Amino acid sequence: MTTHAFASQSSTFSSRTSLPTKATHSQPRAHHDTAKKSALIGKSGSAWQNRNPAIFLLEDSSLSAGLLEAYLAAYGLGAPTWAKSIQEAQQFVPDIAAGAFDLLFFDIELPDGSGLDLIKSVRNSVSAPICAYTALASTDVVKQLDEAGFDHVFFKPMKKDDFANGLEQVISAAPN
Repeated sequence: MTTHAFASQSSTFSSRTSLPTKATHSQPRAHHDTAKKSALIGKSGSAWQNRNPAIFLLEDSSLSAGLLEAYLAAYGLGAPTWAKSIQEAQQFVPDIAAGAFDLLFFDIELPDGSGLDLIKSVRNSVSAPICAYTALASTDVVKQLDEAGFDHVFFKPMKKDDFANGLEQVISAAPN
């Protein structure tokens, strides 16, 4: 499992995410996003190279979900299938177990349970990377996430560069 550094355990943040409505580069935005995706995914020779991966997100915060979706979009990746609670995520367990998703992000603290419970129910049947997406940043929590089988931990608040570096590591380690 890989992790990223974090500023402090009690970090709080607010953010306004807005994507440009028109290209700000010399290339059209769609071409630029495709080029970023190719550069990121092409490094690993991943099976994702010729298609958009199916991504699943378990996250109760609209702000955190929107930020992750914006980061995915910046790399030419599609919007994730989003469950806002453990209860909602349960309807996707058969699809998750059947390998319908190429990449999964689970928040750890949710109002109705924990992403730790969900990973325990699917880890043995899933070969796709499962990433924790959490504001919990203690050494004990990181150890617990590692023992549960998370492939990578993304800490909130997350910077775009941390996301790109982490995503590259996850994709490089993903099964082809």
